[in-house]
Amino acid sequence: MSTTNVLITGVNRGVGLALLQTYLARPNHIVIGSVREVAAAKSKGLEDIPVASGSKLILIKIELASFIDPAQAINELEKQGIMKLDIVIANAAVSVKAVLPAAEGDAEEFANILAINTVGPVALFAATKPLLDRAEKPKWVSVSSSVASLANHEASFAYLGGRPMGFGYGASKAALNHLTLNIHSENPNLTAIALDPGFLDTDMGNAGAKAFGMEKPPHHVGDNVKAIVKLVDAATRETHSGKFLNFEGQEVPW
Repeated sequence: MSTTNVLITGVNRGVGLALLQTYLARPNHIVIGSVREVAAAKSKGLEDIPVASGSKLILIKIELASFIDPAQAINELEKQGIMKLDIVIANAAVSVKAVLPAAEGDAEEFANILAINTVGPVALFAATKPLLDRAEKPKWVSVSSSVASLANHEASFAYLGGRPMGFGYGASKAALNHLTLNIHSENPNLTAIALDPGFLDTDMGNAGAKAFGMEKPPHHVGDNVKAIVKLVDAATRETHSGKFLNFEGQEVPW
């Protein structure tokens, strides 16, 4: 039986970790997870995650701010006999250190967020495209955010009680959305979607909730990742590609 090869970036915690666990629980899946340091990830028990029959985990090094790590990682995968990728999930990201209004924003921090959240996926797609092209029905998933929606910007601002939203994070995800549309338009054999996973009880989500004066985020990461994987399973070029969707499959306005 053929295997399904899935590459997920940023699997040491949060959404990435939940995605890793979910796909490894499926038979005949080779799940490639990127981390900043492979040795550190092994010491944290990633290799102890239960694996279904015919499945296995491969850890690769991709430093978030590195534009050369993706190509080097793919080169190493090919040496291990991984010649195709069925699904690539660009999940790894960082948020702002402090939620500040634009007038008080740190330009250097903004540039760093863009480098990791937007330019990093550009390098990732360039590196993985040859392997995606070898898959029968390849899928690219950009993990975005509801705060990337320009059309819903005022509603998001009101939802957060008029507090600053951390413009660097939202801007980086809006740019990632644009990249996703480019990937969709330029690759007619590929399904490419931008996906809002929800406001989750991850480390990043809990920190955001605290900054916005909330007790906790409204969604549980385990529940939403189940919905995300189900959505990715169902995604096709005709029904999902080139769209900005939330974890329930509803379209989010750009």
